[in-house]
Amino acid sequence: MPGFTGKPAKMTQLNPYQAPQANLDVQYDDDAELASRGRRLGAVALDSLYLGVAPGILAAVLVPLFSRRFGSSSTALLIMAVVFGLVFIGAWVLNIISVVRTRQTLGKRQMGIKVVRTDGSEVSLGRLIIRRNLALMAVVWLVNLATFGFGSLISLIDSLAIFRESQQCVHDQIADTKVIRV
Repeated sequence: MPGFTGKPAKMTQLNPYQAPQANLDVQYDDDAELASRGRRLGAVALDSLYLGVAPGILAAVLVPLFSRRFGSSSTALLIMAVVFGLVFIGAWVLNIISVVRTRQTLGKRQMGIKVVRTDGSEVSLGRLIIRRNLALMAVVWLVNLATFGFGSLISLIDSLAIFRESQQCVHDQIADTKVIRV
């Protein structure tokens, strides 16, 4: 037999009661490549398509079909509203499942980008939803309420902040997050 020397292999003694050895120091990738502005824009566009445009188009296509079928436009509009609502809710549920599992919206997932903390660690679900999204929405809503519609100016400022060197929008700074390529 090739490689056989006639000597038994050296056996090491393993202690079955010894604690397992593992490196428990978590290493974060704080030097990850930032997502390009184009990828971020693409992710927002895809999310808008999935969560708003697609259900609207589907409902608009179904109205003429149902109005011919039922003869009443009010019945067709009711059916259209129900279809739109179901598709809209379904898209949001899929998006929420994606965010919970991967911390990525459907659009971010397709564009190969992800939200992380600025130190590279995984962002908590609470920080992602409450601090990153709801805080900004609350500010925009309050400004709209107080100034009769200037909240959209806040949204514009938030979006334009991406052109700074850090490539962070205002909501990223509020939540201490950044968007990276994965």
